[in-house]
Amino acid sequence: MLARHRGEAMRDIYNPAKIYEQLLEQLQLRKAITYKVFCEDMAAPGYHRTFGFHAALGDVVRVCSSRKLPPLPAIVIRAGDGLPGAGYFTVAHPNAKREEWRRLWKVDLERVMGHSEYPELVRFE
Repeated sequence: MLARHRGEAMRDIYNPAKIYEQLLEQLQLRKAITYKVFCEDMAAPGYHRTFGFHAALGDVVRVCSSRKLPPLPAIVIRAGDGLPGAGYFTVAHPNAKREEWRRLWKVDLERVMGHSEYPELVRFE
């Protein structure tokens, strides 16, 4: 059996379906959460900077988009500037310029907070 790439192993740990479930729980609080605290809430302190975690968040953005839902990961933000990381914008708004990020995120966050019909179970492939 071939050795697995570290990013693939992290994807196993940070399953998009599990992240989606945790995002739904966070959404009930109607407030954003930092990447660090989100990972701590998932019993994975210190993993908020890993590739696998951010890749799984990107998968959630893609699934939300394919289902015409607001991008649920918009509620996960950096502590420093209060915005999602660059990876969020790469997936949610691939053609956006950096100077547009705050405005786009505010629109996304408002849509997420105002949307109450996220399905409880979503299939991730």
